[in-house]
Amino acid sequence: MAKSPVYSLEQSAVIPFIIKKGITEIVLITSSSNKNWVIPKGGIERWMTPEKSAAKEALEEAGVIGVVSKTMVAEYEYTKYGAPCHVGVYPLAVSRVLASWEEMKKRDRRIVEVSKAIRLIKNEQKAVLETFQKMIPKFVSSI
Repeated sequence: MAKSPVYSLEQSAVIPFIIKKGITEIVLITSSSNKNWVIPKGGIERWMTPEKSAAKEALEEAGVIGVVSKTMVAEYEYTKYGAPCHVGVYPLAVSRVLASWEEMKKRDRRIVEVSKAIRLIKNEQKAVLETFQKMIPKFVSSI
């Protein structure tokens, strides 16, 4: 019988969203393997809050800058390196979409309406986007 890891990984993710003429769009990127559409996420930097760390991932992975909410949208878990990984997800109101960014040669980026983003995502993040879709009025009113 395989031993369970004695550690778990903590990550944070961000849902970068843009409001255009009353329509909410989401910035998606390809995963590091370039196979699937995902939202930016990564390990929480020791010197940062989870939401600031998520905003850093949005800049590096998706080339977007904005204001991240302190209110978590959702949480999910998955397995990475044989260990459980816990992810907290925060919305980010995008103020700038950069023409070039750190990981632009590693990842594709797409900006799509929320309903299309939900159809494109194939992993645990799908349920997170469905939750966010229901909460959009709350986050739009706080911008």
